[in-house]
Amino acid sequence: MKIDSSIVRLEFLEPFGISKLTRSHQDVLRVSISDGQYVGHGETPAIPYYGKEVKTMKKLLDRNVSQLNALDWSAASKWYPDLLSILPKDSFVRSAVDAAAWDLFGQRHSVAIWEYLELANPKFGSPSNFTIGIGTAAYVVSQIEKYPWTSYKLKLGTDQDEAVLKAAGQATDRKFRLDANGAWDLEKTKSFLSFCATSLPEGMIEIIEEPYKDLDEKGMEVLKAESNIPFYADESFQSIDDLQVISKYFHGVNIKLDKCGGLTPALEIIKDAKSMGLKIQLGCMSASGISIAPAIQLSTLADVVDLDAPLLIEDADFGVFYKDGVVQMSGKYGLGIEL
Repeated sequence: MKIDSSIVRLEFLEPFGISKLTRSHQDVLRVSISDGQYVGHGETPAIPYYGKEVKTMKKLLDRNVSQLNALDWSAASKWYPDLLSILPKDSFVRSAVDAAAWDLFGQRHSVAIWEYLELANPKFGSPSNFTIGIGTAAYVVSQIEKYPWTSYKLKLGTDQDEAVLKAAGQATDRKFRLDANGAWDLEKTKSFLSFCATSLPEGMIEIIEEPYKDLDEKGMEVLKAESNIPFYADESFQSIDDLQVISKYFHGVNIKLDKCGGLTPALEIIKDAKSMGLKIQLGCMSASGISIAPAIQLSTLADVVDLDAPLLIEDADFGVFYKDGVVQMSGKYGLGIEL
């Protein structure tokens, strides 16, 4: 086998902001694995607030490429334990390599990965939302008007959150998923829930992602029990070891393959999370269709699908398409990636 990698810069269609930062571009590390006949592809992004930088990730991969080339890539049960031992501390790089391995596996065996895993076709999954970056009420309304969609995810985390949400609700009758990216404390979360209950139509808000700055704040468990809007963990969840703590404060968990190390461990995480009574959200980082292709294979396992990154970036489909909001891949074997 031969593993290659390259750094690519993707351009957002317009600047994209969350409570932590605003970006006009996104750098990604692309990985390929070739057996001389077929080529599998994977991708992972640079995320500053996770300490991920593409040059560092590429150096790590290059430093270990000889060991990786020599692995047994015939099955995930063989490649992933060794991949974990070679790259134990970087889940993002592992995720990209794991994706490329699955893509190659499917091509070599003439099968789509969702089918090999005996899952339902992604076309039967729940619709994905369309994400609107943090901004003023006027900006959010303009985005809703510009991009009609089945539901919207709003990035929050300013003192204008209530005004933004009220304006958004007046602009459309679609439902909203909210993401504060950890910008609120307990009192802010309480006051926001009160605002939702008294000032917004019932059922307008489907979920709230990662409201809390600090999971150790007194009262979080009570707030979870009292909230009629489900809370989903994102930044608080990094690996399967976090699930027990997550279940105390959240109703669900946002599983992003970059953070958990790829499609292979995500299967186990989803199973364990469901056994704890947690709802499943499949999310993604800002990247291209290559990056979200592995998660699409699992989309029918999710209660909430948040796989819209290619909609926000120029020329980023690579086989991904949306029908009535449902994210799907091409009919190509493997992950369905088209270059």
